[in-house]
Amino acid sequence: MTFPVLLLIFGASTTSRLIIRLAFRWSIRYSSPGAVWLGFLAWRLLRERHHALGGLSLLALAGALWARSAIAPGSTPTSAEYVVTVAAYFWFWILLLILSWQAWRERPSGIRSAT
Repeated sequence: MTFPVLLLIFGASTTSRLIIRLAFRWSIRYSSPGAVWLGFLAWRLLRERHHALGGLSLLALAGALWARSAIAPGSTPTSAEYVVTVAAYFWFWILLLILSWQAWRERPSGIRSAT
């Protein structure tokens, strides 16, 4: 589920750079559910005692939400907002790779040897 969400957020963020009001509304509409999903993922990681991954995810999400408020049509965001947004986006790709690797590693040995 996280892979399509990240692709959707990427599409929404590149559309918002066009500074067209319609595109910006589309960007907010489709990136908001993605932020909700990533927040749920971070909360679940914290509940499952993956404190480092969950904490970094919440920090990345909070930073992206902070930076998102400064990136709007007619505004002049600083480079800090762009850096925070890109860093949060890359963090969630890294998290996706980490969780995929852990899931693959924890498969039963019978399934692992069949592939």
